[in-house]
Amino acid sequence: MKQVLSERIGMYSSFSIVENTETIAVAGRHYKLEWNRASGMISRVALFDGIRWNEILPSDGTVGHSGAIPAVTCKIAEQSGDFLRIVVVHQSQSRRLEANYEVYPRGYVVCTFALEVLEDQAVGEPFYVGVPLDEQTVFSHAHRVVNCDIPEDDRCFARAIAVDFSTDDRPVTNSVNFLLESITPDMPGRSCRKVCESRNGYRFIGWELEVESASLLSAGQRYGNRWCLTLTGTDNRPSKVRGQRIYHWYGYWPTRYPSDDLLSEMAEYGCSILALHMILKHISGCIPQDEKDFHRVIDRAHQLGMKVIFYCQPYLVSIESPDHAGLADCRTEGLRRWHSMAETQIIFYEPNSDYDCDELCLRCEKAFEFIGDSVLNCRKKYGFDGLYIDWCWPAQGLCSDPRHNHLPGLFNFYDYLRMIRRWRKAVGPDGIIIGHGGSLLVSSDFVEAFDGCLTGEAQQDLDPGTIGQAFGPAPTLWAMHRRKQDAFRSARTIEQLVREGMTPHTGLGVMGTSILATLDPAHHVPLLALWQMWRAFPVHRATFYNYLTEKVIDLDNPEVFYSLYVTPDKQVLLILANAGGPEHDRTPAVSVNARLDVTKLGLPPEMSCWRMKGNTYETFRVGCVNPVKDGLVTVPELLEHEFVGFVLSPGEAPEELTRLMKHLEGRSDRLPDILRAKQKRLAEFDKLIDHFATLPIA
Repeated sequence: MKQVLSERIGMYSSFSIVENTETIAVAGRHYKLEWNRASGMISRVALFDGIRWNEILPSDGTVGHSGAIPAVTCKIAEQSGDFLRIVVVHQSQSRRLEANYEVYPRGYVVCTFALEVLEDQAVGEPFYVGVPLDEQTVFSHAHRVVNCDIPEDDRCFARAIAVDFSTDDRPVTNSVNFLLESITPDMPGRSCRKVCESRNGYRFIGWELEVESASLLSAGQRYGNRWCLTLTGTDNRPSKVRGQRIYHWYGYWPTRYPSDDLLSEMAEYGCSILALHMILKHISGCIPQDEKDFHRVIDRAHQLGMKVIFYCQPYLVSIESPDHAGLADCRTEGLRRWHSMAETQIIFYEPNSDYDCDELCLRCEKAFEFIGDSVLNCRKKYGFDGLYIDWCWPAQGLCSDPRHNHLPGLFNFYDYLRMIRRWRKAVGPDGIIIGHGGSLLVSSDFVEAFDGCLTGEAQQDLDPGTIGQAFGPAPTLWAMHRRKQDAFRSARTIEQLVREGMTPHTGLGVMGTSILATLDPAHHVPLLALWQMWRAFPVHRATFYNYLTEKVIDLDNPEVFYSLYVTPDKQVLLILANAGGPEHDRTPAVSVNARLDVTKLGLPPEMSCWRMKGNTYETFRVGCVNPVKDGLVTVPELLEHEFVGFVLSPGEAPEELTRLMKHLEGRSDRLPDILRAKQKRLAEFDKLIDHFATLPIA
């Protein structure tokens, strides 16, 4: 319980710390906290919703534990540019509570506390830890409560209590999560239950701990635990992920690795990030199927200008792995979590025992080091540019193994944070880390170290809450599920991607029946044209604007959606997409006028303009058009599902646009060879699927 996160990095942000005799105030980019020295409690929490600051605690509300135990000391014990530790000691005649707070710039507070009974007591009462949320600020607009064990939440798991909410008429602006580490009894008669209940003008979320029942009425009795508060919000800052062109390779048949012609076709369409799946012998470790071929793929992708990241599920250890036996005592509860042949045959066309695996408990230092080293060793050995981490949050199935040196019912958010901070430090500020998980993800899963959140396979539509707009990192989209062609890979998907600022991941390869099987990089036809618009601009340096951010653009047609990117040197990418509706149905040709707020954006009164059109790669074209004056961009005609892009610059075109135009000049010469290679691949693909159709798959 005394462990402190030691991997401290300042590559993302720092915060300001101001202390006086009455308060300790901490401010990050999107949150403000304040400890009242007299009470020793967090007495203020303010969140930035992208436009304004909002106080989310009720009047006189405090975060943390219940009970009026006076504060004896409240002081800063350690601080640096990206870390703060505050130690508070509360003591009355009958009780003493020590609280150790760790605060980090990206929006989380971890509190390790210990409660001690100083004298015998006749009556016990419930002890609460949690956060009170002001009813008007947090719950008067759009909101959803997740994992709260209440009727409106049908996904009741032992995870963070999460509240995603909006402070105005937008669908979502912020998220608040509260987590508890040990959530089941550690001795008879002691209970622990989630709480989400309305009180006098506010709603309390947290846990009720009956730590003062019969087992804690005698002097000398102690109770310890750890909680975490996370605070996030929509983030439109420049991102290494938003607007990138991302392929995922799910190679299992006919080969584990993509061929050179396949890589060349990916590069033709502008792939900037390649994520490799199923490239190693086991779900853990870093043993490639073919060392020479493995190096070929990575080297060739780098030559073509792609960054390469690798997929890992690092808290799992393959039963077939040579490391499995040595980690037998580190498994969560010692139970098998995933038997791919018996339970998930849908994943593979043929039996595959390499991915039968157990879950490891991160509180075991041996397991922690194995997981951390496996990922970093693989990255270093093969020269990867980053990580694609399918974590699903460790220990969704809780661990109570007494050999692991932790309390029963461990929900281990703490060592998870330690791990991802360790990886972030190793990968560095230029490396890429994308996080992925299942349908139960909340913002605390991504609050630290990730560049992009990929919220799982459960989305049915591109709702801002579901896709993780409030999670902090740039939201991305897992678009490879067969059942979601219309929602995620159709023409109408594009306008939703434009509206939400989403970056879709498109899949290639043959793995199993749940994942779209294809060896054609162009299978998502309209997406390739959208890729060219991102490709034409330094999106990685640009601040992003859409309907969830500060308003900096006016459109006279509500059926047209937009994405806007602005760099520090005032180059602009504007993408407009016609979603259709009554206006489209009423008129033979839809037009739109978009006016940028040149004052807010600091743009010059006249800018050079290049227009990008064409909803397929083959028809995509770029043309220099009349300069834009006073921020007014006019589109005379826009069909339903059609999209058009504009690059504006105070001077010359961005170098990305110049490179793209030169690339497109040679497109017609390259496409015949690409088509011939594609046809050969697809013929082999058809034979493979015919073969799988004859297999006795249950």
